[in-house]
Amino acid sequence: MLLRNLNSTGNSGANWSELSCGAPTIAAFADLCGQALSGAASSISELDDYANALLSLARNRGMFDLRGNPEAFDTSDRLLAICVEVDEDCRLLFRKKNAPRETMKFLDGFRQLCQSGLVIHHLQRDFSLTRQGFEIADTLAASAYTDLRNFAVEIEY
Repeated sequence: MLLRNLNSTGNSGANWSELSCGAPTIAAFADLCGQALSGAASSISELDDYANALLSLARNRGMFDLRGNPEAFDTSDRLLAICVEVDEDCRLLFRKKNAPRETMKFLDGFRQLCQSGLVIHHLQRDFSLTRQGFEIADTLAASAYTDLRNFAVEIEY
């Protein structure tokens, strides 16, 4: 239920500015990373193909960020999505307007990486592989995840 006074600055949680950039969700991912770092989070024994695809693609640079487009007309274009830096010249965004369900599967794969301690949060929307994340990524054959990689769109930066 929305507050009666939407401009309230009380302690009612995130404000509209924070909500417009996905801050609560990004903070939740960061919190999962922090729990894993402290040893408080439960580890995931087996990652799904979406998590493994993200790991295999991030093996060189190890960088992820969460992106959304609050100005997009279509609601599914405003979804937060995971972006992977494949190398210095290639970033892949895992979001498609006609496939919100698949977009969420990649976001859940990223959650698994955060929860298992394979990803660490840095600043704002920036995350990277941990030492263990890089080690596991190096064991994965990227060719095994070609179909999932093809879901992504390459973006300019």
